[in-house]
Amino acid sequence: SAERRDELTKALDRLLNDPGVRIRGANLKFDLNWLWFKHGLRCTNFTFDTMLVGSMLDENRSNSLEWHAKEHTDMGGYDCVGPDTKVLMADLSWKRAGDVQPGDELVGFDEKPKTGNGTRRMRMATAQATKIITKPCIRITVDTGESVVCSEDHLWIARPRSVETGAWAWRTTRDLRLGTQLRRAAPGIAQGTDFEHGWMSGFLDGEGYTSKGSHVTPEGDKGFQLGWSQKQGAVFNQARNIAEGWGLKCSLGGQHGGTNDDVATVKLNQWDSMCMLVRTRPLRLIAKRAWDGAGLPVTGAVSRIVKLEWLGEQEVVALKTNTATFVAEGLCSHNSKFNQTYDKGRMDLVPVNDVFLTYAAGDVDSCHQVSDFQLKQLKTQPSLARLYVEVVHPAA
Repeated sequence: SAERRDELTKALDRLLNDPGVRIRGANLKFDLNWLWFKHGLRCTNFTFDTMLVGSMLDENRSNSLEWHAKEHTDMGGYDCVGPDTKVLMADLSWKRAGDVQPGDELVGFDEKPKTGNGTRRMRMATAQATKIITKPCIRITVDTGESVVCSEDHLWIARPRSVETGAWAWRTTRDLRLGTQLRRAAPGIAQGTDFEHGWMSGFLDGEGYTSKGSHVTPEGDKGFQLGWSQKQGAVFNQARNIAEGWGLKCSLGGQHGGTNDDVATVKLNQWDSMCMLVRTRPLRLIAKRAWDGAGLPVTGAVSRIVKLEWLGEQEVVALKTNTATFVAEGLCSHNSKFNQTYDKGRMDLVPVNDVFLTYAAGDVDSCHQVSDFQLKQLKTQPSLARLYVEVVHPAA
């Protein structure tokens, strides 16, 4: 009714102009423009905008409240992949995302860099929960020919096509473009079943080794490597020829001295070591989990997007792990941080009752938590804080 509308307008006017109130928002300038245009309401106590501050802190990422809540709070949301997506397990086998169960052990990695040089380390991850929901989806195809179906808000470690080094950050699928680079943790290949793969698996279990910390990545972080020592001859040459036939680079070490002067060593870099383990899965070496604690591989561990396809709404799997990460089709993927029955990205599916009010108020909660986090970041950069306070916010 007109009376109720007038009461609401007066209440909003008090909220927007009370000198005792300080309003924080996420892209709030849009809402304030709408209130001004539709109802003639102005706002004088708007003090902080998470989207604007987020863009100043890092302009090369999504700065929506949805993304900030996933990155800086425990509120999370539903990041999902198609049920047929291959997920890398801790034994370096692949399992359909739709078949992963709570308690399963997967290959994960640090959600945020743990070292000063920005390196994320690979970690053993445990699946904590799964859920099948329906969301708008996109198929991503990369230059290796692999593709993955995921929700449009799913997060990947990515960087723009124009940047060749550094700048790896979490980015939503809807923000990806053709040529965008995606970070890999492993090759998206399955265990081979032919004679060569079986022979190599047995050879590595007998003569191979893995070691941590002896190989340093270009980013300065210690990784792991695989190798083998063997008397030079037909068997040594067979192993080396197979590896090089698969495109793996074999670095030949020096010959051993003394009575072992006919023994030589072959070493693979970290990426090729992971390729070898995934392809052959030698039981003894797989059990060592040499990758656990090593920095994400660098050399060879990048794919570029060659195709993006809008698929509309599809069933997808929300997968939650204790590391907040997992490896999907070899790519570095974020998990779902869901603690709620409904997807906050689909408020249209939440029943209009007391439950709806709880979910709607979640935006207020997440906005306050995100702004508290960003305020701490701004305090470490006084010049940036002054630019926001004196220029950017007044302009908004």
